[in-house]
Amino acid sequence: SAASNRAGFRSSARFDAAELLSDEYYWANLEENDVLYAYDDDSGIYNPTGEQKVRQLLVDNLREEYAKNEKSEIVDQLRGRHTVSQEDMGGPENSVPVRNGVLEVTSSGIEVKDHNPEYRFLGSVATEYDPDAECPRFEEFLNDVVRTEAGRRKLQEYAGYTLMHWGLPYHKA
Repeated sequence: SAASNRAGFRSSARFDAAELLSDEYYWANLEENDVLYAYDDDSGIYNPTGEQKVRQLLVDNLREEYAKNEKSEIVDQLRGRHTVSQEDMGGPENSVPVRNGVLEVTSSGIEVKDHNPEYRFLGSVATEYDPDAECPRFEEFLNDVVRTEAGRRKLQEYAGYTLMHWGLPYHKA
């Protein structure tokens, strides 16, 4: 019948739209809360704005043909295709996301890598990494509140330690 053909066509179009969105963008749907996250190329992190991004892409491309129920079904397909556990998110060990890349921290030093959706970071340090940067205000603060050079180095080390999101490997107090 004509009605079933239209329904089949719409279903096929929704499937094709979900395929295209899966191919063109990166998504992660957390199984713990069923929130669709969208990867942001500029920041290198996944934001919990996947549903809004799908809506905007559909509105921009479909214009007057956009329908809320179409978006809901396409979002549902994306959720099913890209469901991951919270444990799969947060980025790899020894890596800290910053504005200008990802710092890979090893015992031999720091290497800056490009952002990559495969890292699956949910947050980032809101600054750029600059290996030659100086921090006179922080150093002045340390000099004001800590008496010994060894104590200042220890406090500075602890501040860096708090960036180690991958399990606080040294268990310092």
